[in-house]
Amino acid sequence: MRRSGPLRDRVALRALRLSSVAWAAAERLGLDPVGSSEGPPLPDPARRAALDELAARGGTIDAGTCPFPAHELLTHLVVERGLLLHGSNQTGLERLEPRPARDFRTELRAVVATDDGVWPLFYAVIDRERVESVFTACVHVGSRRLYLFASGGEPAWTRGAVYAVRRDGFRREWGREWVSAGPVEPVLRVLVGPEDFPLREHVLAVDDFSGLSKRFREAKRLRTA
Repeated sequence: MRRSGPLRDRVALRALRLSSVAWAAAERLGLDPVGSSEGPPLPDPARRAALDELAARGGTIDAGTCPFPAHELLTHLVVERGLLLHGSNQTGLERLEPRPARDFRTELRAVVATDDGVWPLFYAVIDRERVESVFTACVHVGSRRLYLFASGGEPAWTRGAVYAVRRDGFRREWGREWVSAGPVEPVLRVLVGPEDFPLREHVLAVDDFSGLSKRFREAKRLRTA
């Protein structure tokens, strides 16, 4: 499983992803180089038994009926059960098939998943029929989870699902992202809506994706002013 595309774009993508290491290092020093948004805190350990009971049901869980925020259940699936998560607008998938994952002009045919409980919610509820291009990133610094979300134009929202899958057959692509060359059968699906994505107001709407760091910093300054 190899990424295809122009060499220049593959090198640029690798450099961009390596920059997440510098991003995390700066955050450890108390700096905020990219204007990131911090996700909600990790689930209260006192809820572990209740979340475990909910996760043990398997099948399909509607987040609207869950007594806890969807991101807490999803984080529990990753941290306590060792699962990976995949967000999609499609709510009835019985098997996740490899699809082209495109960055710049490169492409990797794979099932893409993450070991983070918030990141896949964006991909579940951003309407890819109406928003063609997105930019996202995620790093963990201790117990803090930091994100960047941008959409080409105003974000449009829909309902979707987050699928939990076993790690068998996956390899780490970069950061919190994992990929599998073969199809994967979910062990659990969580139906979600825009209201379940806790950073919806932090999604940056742009006409192009140049100079994003400066735009993220300015947007954060305006939010906190």
